[in-house]
Amino acid sequence: MINKSIESLIVDDKFCRWVLSPNKENTSYWLDWMQDSQERIEMVEAAKKIVLSLHDATEVEVPETELAFTWNEINQKTKGQAKVVKMTWVRSIAAAVALFLLAFSYFQWTSQKQSLSNEVATTEHTDWNEITNQNSTIQTIQLEDGSTVELHPGSTLKHPRYFAEKIRIVELKGNAFFDIHRDTTRAFYVYTDDTVVRVLGTSFFVSAAEDDEEVEVIVKTGKVAVYNRNNLRKVEKTIIPDKKTLPTIIVPNQKIVFNKESEKTIKKLVKAPMLVKPLEQIVERKFEEVPARTIFRALAEAYEVEIFFDKNAKVDCTMTTTLTDQSLFEKLEIICRTLGLTYYEKGVSIYIKGKCQ
Repeated sequence: MINKSIESLIVDDKFCRWVLSPNKENTSYWLDWMQDSQERIEMVEAAKKIVLSLHDATEVEVPETELAFTWNEINQKTKGQAKVVKMTWVRSIAAAVALFLLAFSYFQWTSQKQSLSNEVATTEHTDWNEITNQNSTIQTIQLEDGSTVELHPGSTLKHPRYFAEKIRIVELKGNAFFDIHRDTTRAFYVYTDDTVVRVLGTSFFVSAAEDDEEVEVIVKTGKVAVYNRNNLRKVEKTIIPDKKTLPTIIVPNQKIVFNKESEKTIKKLVKAPMLVKPLEQIVERKFEEVPARTIFRALAEAYEVEIFFDKNAKVDCTMTTTLTDQSLFEKLEIICRTLGLTYYEKGVSIYIKGKCQ
């Protein structure tokens, strides 16, 4: 198979299907393709971020009139700046992808700008509740759209009695778990002093205490987009925002750690990744004398976590085991100790190293 560039991965149907709807077959294919190639692993990680960002944008319906306006604005902004060059078909694809990303970024900027305007309007014209949990136990708050918030002791939630027609916004100081009612016509935003969390309908935890150096967002179900709030404040001064304005996307078993001082965002695995599906819904969970690679790939699918093999790893042995509801790391400890292997984390991925004994 020929070496693929990031641009060709983005327009590869097979790759996009794997990123958006991973299953045993396509996961096995791409893990084999990346095997023993750090260059391919880095290429896939970069392409996945772009595909997920573009897919996240498609969750919001864009009227044709707005798309036409966007393209017209981009043409006006870049008029006279284009250069005619002779390109190969690969470069043509790359250019098309880049132009699409430019259009996406511009539309996202206008959407964010409108969201900020809506926030001001909502703040000025809506009756807001401000609740501080002064108890020693978690306080459950029911919002008017059916969403619930579990507010931790000492934390404060500010929310409107009734959400606006096109947007749902709350403000948080402290820690809270959100279970958001899905509404594709109105995105839900959680504003902290330093970050903005955007969802359509999912559950997640936000830790944003004023005295803490970092803000954490942890996803339980669905998908969450996290923005640096300072970048959103700056966006109105920019014609087209740079890549820092785009959100960081996380899914179950992942978390974002945002450092307030450096304003750097890091994606990590949660401390104890759990099964994404209930155990009874997992068809293949008992393994008897099967190749170790097969078991690791089953773990990757069950926990929706990428598991790679170090370039020097030798995992050609077999073993018998059963998939339980233990955390991923508990299961990895048992398997690796049995086979004489080790593992390490890198970003949101797991790498297996060593040789089977």
